[in-house]
Amino acid sequence: MVGKITEAMLIADMQAAINHCASAKYVVPIGYCFGGAMAYLAACKCTGVAGAVDYYGTRTIAFAETMSPEVPVMYHYGALDKSIPMDGIVKIKRAHPAGTHYIYENADHGFSCDERPQFFNADATKLAKQRTLKFLVDVMQ
Repeated sequence: MVGKITEAMLIADMQAAINHCASAKYVVPIGYCFGGAMAYLAACKCTGVAGAVDYYGTRTIAFAETMSPEVPVMYHYGALDKSIPMDGIVKIKRAHPAGTHYIYENADHGFSCDERPQFFNADATKLAKQRTLKFLVDVMQ
């Protein structure tokens, strides 16, 4: 199903959601895995976005080859994540050197999903959440 969704469709859906939330002073998409890449895409292609938070967005690597964000973005990666290799993280950093990038040493892909005990990392999740909340405060100032 995901393979049938075009970039234009994703942007249109996200822009509609952002427009719906426009009465809020700040709209900051936060996404995990596919959603992380969508947050990145919104930061690059949508209007009305104040920032974005990308948790281990696997498709971010492909997007970073052709686009870079227009707003502040925070990135969270697990060092053990085989779906986002270090060279992919380097590509993302090159596309957005002004971004805030964190790599969690003992964390794998999906480290913030407590419904997947084989990947969940409570310490990395706690630190990433603290950093994300501070980022949101900073974006709103």
